[in-house]
Amino acid sequence: YTGDGAGGVMAGQKIREITTFKELGHFLRRAFKIADHRGRQQKRGHVIATIYVYRTDEEFGKTTKLPMAHFVDLGSPTSIDLTKTEGPYSREMASAQTRRNAAIRKTITALGAVLRGCLLRDAGNAVTVSYRESCLTKVLQKS
Repeated sequence: YTGDGAGGVMAGQKIREITTFKELGHFLRRAFKIADHRGRQQKRGHVIATIYVYRTDEEFGKTTKLPMAHFVDLGSPTSIDLTKTEGPYSREMASAQTRRNAAIRKTITALGAVLRGCLLRDAGNAVTVSYRESCLTKVLQKS
């Protein structure tokens, strides 16, 4: 954190466009391995991803790239420390934050299950991919 209100700064980050499930599987394995290793060293590892869905207009053949979701720290979204809240308003805010974190974790879990299922299906395994677990994965089913 820079302390000047500009937010966090991460040096040495790269942007990669992943276009196949094989690339996605390779990237996710590496990213989670690194995040897990950093977690064991008492530092938090982070996996940051932006998911785009490519939509092709069948009539005109035009492809557009739509940003569908931005995820930070796919492994464990931040949570609020309930012991530091005081008063009814703060407890209400903490409760809302806890519900929000639970919804984020549910969506991330559903996304992980869909990605895992797609990777297995791409590798030739007969699996059923459950897209119905979240709104995000329902959108991905159409792509």
